[in-house]
Amino acid sequence: MKNQIEIFFIGDSYVNGFGDSRKLGWAGRVSLEIERKGFEITHYNLGIKGDTSRDILNRWEQEVAIRNRVELETLFIFSFGTNDINMEMDIEESISNSHKILEKAHKMGRLLFVGPPPIIDKEFNKKLEKLDDAFHKLGNRLGIPYLSLYKELSKKKDWFEKMDRVDDFHPSDIGHQVIANLILEWLIG
Repeated sequence: MKNQIEIFFIGDSYVNGFGDSRKLGWAGRVSLEIERKGFEITHYNLGIKGDTSRDILNRWEQEVAIRNRVELETLFIFSFGTNDINMEMDIEESISNSHKILEKAHKMGRLLFVGPPPIIDKEFNKKLEKLDDAFHKLGNRLGIPYLSLYKELSKKKDWFEKMDRVDDFHPSDIGHQVIANLILEWLIG
């Protein structure tokens, strides 16, 4: 019998897979690869385009509660933040919302917090970088692994040049695969 695991992918349009022609996004790709490693996955994609940390705080527990099978190992992968910047939310509120989300989820299962990726707009990225740093510090304080997509993808010269983007924010298939690969490195090496 295969090892069974529930994975809840919770966040915004990046989690949802917006821009991916295969409709997998990085979340679907992560689940497929984990299944190839011998796990039986129950995959829940709870990404909603346009959601901020405030929106996620208000919905995630109820959405998980109606799906969660407590007898299975549970992994939560949270990813959000771009819309917090886009909606000009105070960084303090973003951190407060994130703290409440992560602290509660940490008691319910394994956790990975994935930061937002850089976008094309350099001024926007300056704000995103500050939020990313604050998320990293929060993860450290709570003892929760944090993957900085912002830092990892900023190192890749082709992230902005060769990624076939669907708009100024979202990558298409190639970009979702790059993100999935980074997440998989953290999860399974």
